[in-house]
Amino acid sequence: MKLKMTAQPFKINTIFAIVTKFIFIFPAVFGLSNLVMEMFSDAGVTIFIILNSLRLLNYK
Repeated sequence: MKLKMTAQPFKINTIFAIVTKFIFIFPAVFGLSNLVMEMFSDAGVTIFIILNSLRLLNYK
């Protein structure tokens, strides 16, 4: 049971990071976004993933 509870944040982090990358890469192919937007989104995703992973410290 504990393994299943700790695997959930990893799945959420992975899916969120991949979806965010596709959201910003797809418009970049057509010239609708720029590198600055990608950098800010990547930094935001990194902060979200770190904070979401910190929840694992509360599992016992």
